[in-house]
Amino acid sequence: MKRKAHRAGRTTDREELAMEPTLIINGILLIITLAALALLAAPYVVYPRSMRRVRPRAFRVGVGARATERVSVIVPAFNEQEHIADKVTELLVQCADPSHTEILVVSDGSTDDTVIAARAAAGEREGVRVVEFLENHGKWSVLEHAVSLATGDILVFTDASARLSPGAIDALVNAFEDPEVGVVTSTYGVLEDGPEAAYWQRKREIIEAEASRDLLLGAHGACWAIRREALDFGTKPMIHDDFVLTLRARIKGWRVAVAPKAVAVDAPTEDLSMNFRRWVRVAQGNLQMLSDYRRHIGDLALLDVTATLAMTKLIKTLGPVWLLIALVSALAMAISFPTIALVVGAVILAASSAMVAAGKGDALVFGAVAQVATGVGVARSMLGMPARWGTSGARHSSAPAMLPGVVRAAKRALDIAAASVGLLLAAPVLAVCSILIRAESRGSAIFSQERVARVHDGEEEVFTMYKLRTMYIDAEARSGPVWACDNDPRITRVGRLLRKLRLDELPQLYNVLRGDMSLVGPRPERPHFTSKLRGLIPGYDDRVSALKPGITGLAQIRCGYDTSIDSVREKILHDLTYAAHLYSLPTYLRLELRILLETVVVALTGRGSK
Repeated sequence: MKRKAHRAGRTTDREELAMEPTLIINGILLIITLAALALLAAPYVVYPRSMRRVRPRAFRVGVGARATERVSVIVPAFNEQEHIADKVTELLVQCADPSHTEILVVSDGSTDDTVIAARAAAGEREGVRVVEFLENHGKWSVLEHAVSLATGDILVFTDASARLSPGAIDALVNAFEDPEVGVVTSTYGVLEDGPEAAYWQRKREIIEAEASRDLLLGAHGACWAIRREALDFGTKPMIHDDFVLTLRARIKGWRVAVAPKAVAVDAPTEDLSMNFRRWVRVAQGNLQMLSDYRRHIGDLALLDVTATLAMTKLIKTLGPVWLLIALVSALAMAISFPTIALVVGAVILAASSAMVAAGKGDALVFGAVAQVATGVGVARSMLGMPARWGTSGARHSSAPAMLPGVVRAAKRALDIAAASVGLLLAAPVLAVCSILIRAESRGSAIFSQERVARVHDGEEEVFTMYKLRTMYIDAEARSGPVWACDNDPRITRVGRLLRKLRLDELPQLYNVLRGDMSLVGPRPERPHFTSKLRGLIPGYDDRVSALKPGITGLAQIRCGYDTSIDSVREKILHDLTYAAHLYSLPTYLRLELRILLETVVVALTGRGSK
C-alpha cells in the first residue's frame, strides 16, 4: 500500500510540473489579452479622462467687429446638384459684402447639373465665381487650384451639403482676431438621432475640450477656415485634407481654435455600405497622415502633438488589430481552460442583449462594421493599395487607372522591337551628328539630364535621359532652367538643325530599351519645372501616372516645345486624350501607329521646332 501511495505521489508531482509551463503561458496570454483590450478602449475612455486632467488655458476669443482681412469662401463640389443651390443662397446671405468676401464654387468634373444650378443660384451677384473642371481630379487638387484663384487672406472651406448656422462665417473669421490662431473650425451639429449622430455629439464635446487645452489638431471638414500664410499643401496629395492641412499649421506653431457659434450641420449617413467605404478610406487616410508626420516624432517641441496623434489616430486606427490579438489570445487560453471561453462568451452575449434591449442595437452593428472596415483599411494600406476616394462609387483620385495588362505587354514589346532596330539604323547618323557637334563647340556630344519618369501619390521617380547636345556648354549657368523660345541664343547652329529634324532625340532609344521611356507617351519634364507646374495646373501629374514618358506623343506632334504655362495646359489635354485611348488594344494600336507616322512627317517638315 505504501508503495502504491508513493507512486501516486510521484504522478501528482509530475502533473504539477507539467502544469507550470501551461500556467505561465496562459498567464502571458491573459496579460496580452488585457493589454490589447486596454489599447482598444484607450482612445474612447482613457484619452478623454486624461485630457480633462490638463488645465484649460485662457485664450483670447474674437468678438465684436470682424477681422479686416479679405475672406474667400471655397466650396468644392462633385455631383452636388441636390445641395449646391441652397449652399450658394446660404453663403450669399452670410457673405453680404462682396468687397470683403468672395465665394468660389469649384465643380470637380461633375456629371450632373451642379454647375448650372450653382450659376443659376448666384445670378448676377458680384463676388461669386463658379469654376468648372471638365474631369474629376480629386478634392486635394481642387482645393489647391481654388486657393491659387482665391484673393482672400483668410480661406474658408465648406462642403456643399453642409448647412451652416446664421453668422457662421463671421464667427469663424472673428476668431482670427487672436494673432496666434492659424486655423478655426466650426463645431458639429446633428439633424437626427441615431448611432452616428450620437458619435458626433460625443466628438463635439471632445473637440471643444481639446481646443480649450490647445490639443486640437484637426478641423471639422464640413466648414473650417485657415490663414493663407498657415496653409501648406506640400508635394503629396493627402486623403484627409482638412486634418492634414490643420495639423501642418499646428506644427508650424499656429493655434487651432473652435468657433462655438459656427455650427455646421450635416445629415448622418445611416447606409452601412456607404459608411463602410468611408471608414475604409478614413483608416487609410489616418495611416497616410501618420506616415507623413513621422519625421517630426523626435521633435520635443511637438511632444504634445505626437502624444495626441498616437492616442487619437494611431492606437484608434489599429483598433481591429488589438481586437484580433485579444480574440486570438483568449481562444488560446480557452484550449487549456474552456471555462474562460464560456465566461467570455456569456459576457459578450449579455452585453449585446442589454444593448439591443436598450434600443442601441444599431450602435452595436455600426460599431462592429466600423471595426471591420477599419481593419480592411489598415490591410489595404499595408499592401500598398490606393484609397477609394469618396463614398459614392465615383473615382476621386487624380491618378488614372492602371492600363490593361494586354496593352502594357503590347506597348513594351513594340518599344523593345522598335528601339533595337532604331538604334542599329541610327548608329551612322549618331556618329555623323556627334562629329558635327564636337566640331562646332567643345564638350561631349551626348547630353544627359534628369527627367521625371512618373508620379505616384505625389512622389516623383526620376531617370537620366540622353540626347544629342544642341546647346552650348553651361548654357543655363546664368539664366537657370528656362523654356525654349524662338531664336533661342543657347542653341548652336548644328543644334538648331538637329532640333528641326528631331534628330537630337535619337539617343533616347537607349532609354526606351532600358525601360525608362516608351516610344510614345507624355514628354518627360525636368523636376525644376514639375514642382512649379504641379501647383499651377490641376491634374498635371496625371499625364505620367499610368504610363511612361515618350520620345514622341500626341502632344509633341501637335504642339511642339513648351514655351509657356498655356502651352503646357494645351499639351496636357493631348496627353490625357492619348492615355484615354490605351484601355482597349485595338484603339491603342490604331492611335500608336498614327502618332508614329505623324512623327515622321513632323521630323521631315520641322514643324514645331525651336
